[in-house]
Amino acid sequence: TSTCLKNEHLEAAQMLLKAGLACELKSNGEEECENTAIALERVVSDLIGLTTAVATALNNALKGDYDADVDMDWELVTKWCEFYSTQLLVKTKSMMKRTTPILDAYGLFLPSRMGASVSQDVLQKGLKGRSPPSSSSGDGEDEAPTADGREDDEALDREEEGDVMEGKGEV
Repeated sequence: TSTCLKNEHLEAAQMLLKAGLACELKSNGEEECENTAIALERVVSDLIGLTTAVATALNNALKGDYDADVDMDWELVTKWCEFYSTQLLVKTKSMMKRTTPILDAYGLFLPSRMGASVSQDVLQKGLKGRSPPSSSSGDGEDEAPTADGREDDEALDREEEGDVMEGKGEV
């Protein structure tokens, strides 16, 4: 993948999210003091930073003509988009909401906004991934490459032109 969205980074981000969520104070109030509130503020701030970093990386990977990058691992990008949209963003916002009253009591404040975010359009592109060529068998094995890859590119161009022609006929 030509982006910083690597599999090992995804695993590390998932582990950081899990560890960060485990740092939440117990609801009985026994753990609540200024020192634990300061530590909690740091943890939530780090989760906000992680969310912002992932959003920035997804935006960089998916902006513009996202199908043009043939080196990109679209299955991995889809995993990142799923992680961001279903776990990281949701759970970080939820933790922010739950911890804000605790931190406020000690004069500690979290940012009111997350920072960078991924628009729904860009996120949907990432969740759909790159559509494989129709001749793909889907068994995970790569087909034998052509001499210079032009035949595959020409087939994709013809498919795109066909889509454009169909669109014009419907108008």
